[in-house]
Amino acid sequence: MFDECSDLDLVDNLKHNINIQDSLYELINRHSGIFYDMVNNYTMSFKNTYYREEIKDDIEFLFYRTCLRYNQERGTKFSTFLGNETKYHCLNFYNKNKKYYLPQEKEIPALEFEKANTKDMFVDPNTVDKIFGILKKHPDERVKQIFEMRYLDPDYNKLTPWREVGKKLNLSIQGCINIHNQALPYIRKHLSKHEINFQRTN
Repeated sequence: MFDECSDLDLVDNLKHNINIQDSLYELINRHSGIFYDMVNNYTMSFKNTYYREEIKDDIEFLFYRTCLRYNQERGTKFSTFLGNETKYHCLNFYNKNKKYYLPQEKEIPALEFEKANTKDMFVDPNTVDKIFGILKKHPDERVKQIFEMRYLDPDYNKLTPWREVGKKLNLSIQGCINIHNQALPYIRKHLSKHEINFQRTN
């Protein structure tokens, strides 16, 4: 049934709350190739592949938003509009998150990270439980370990030096930093906008 509908019919369904799920899935089935091609093309400069996968995971939301924004009176095909929307989303996503981005090929001296602030400057104490609750669900178990060592180690009044975190986990300093920074978008995604804004470690 839905495979016989035009793109415009399916978009109209979404705009008027008619068979939303089936209409959305049919559009994704038709045009996911364009979406993934655009994401792969416009995230090639992302050394952190976590960002690319995060955008891909939002495919249903991005298709739905594109449908609501689409206006056929402008003379643009839906597939073309989708490609443009995906491109701009990737570029905006990068600009918004680039301060959290750490080039993996760059080796950072350990001393740069010894300019640590005190732990109570890291986060509002009321938010700590939420953050570590989120970290428990992170697929990489090392993330929770790194955050606990870095910010909650009672042996250090200031933030635990990266070299000490690396020793305990048998990882390089750079490896620990990369894992830490790659987890920041995951944390921010699960916290409300009115809670904490992490600053990339530097």
